Amino acid sequence: MGAALGLLAGLVAGWRWRGRGIPVVDYGPDADVAGGCLVTAPAAGGVPAAADCAGPHGAEIIASLDPFGAAATRYPGRDSLVRFAAAACEPAFETVVEPAGRSGLRLVALVPTEAAFGAGDRAVHCVVRASDGSALTGTRVAGQSG
Repeated sequence: MGAALGLLAGLVAGWRWRGRGIPVVDYGPDADVAGGCLVTAPAAGGVPAAADCAGPHGAEIIASLDPFGAAATRYPGRDSLVRFAAAACEPAFETVVEPAGRSGLRLVALVPTEAAFGAGDRAVHCVVRASDGSALTGTRVAGQSG
């Protein structure tokens, strides 16, 4: 899966986003996005916190993509990160979530604030949550359990 996501990140400039419109939420340096799942679904003003994917959780990170790789760069601005998320998250969703598991999910992107970016949190996270707001249990990522 890591190779597929690396390839996805490398090809994202060539993808043409089909424009379903995914919401984008900012995360700051106090966010805990190290786990695969989040306690609650991303929301403006919320602070993401990691959760165990095996139990009930509000959302799951299906891809964490650094648009800059190993390159040293200054904060590019929210608009650049939002454009990257719009281009990368839908293809990531289609790549890592089995078609049968996509129904009832809503895609959301988490982008770092300038403070988070400066603290080293540069990743754009592609996140799924239940469309109806209910809790998820287990992972939606193909080939993973938990």
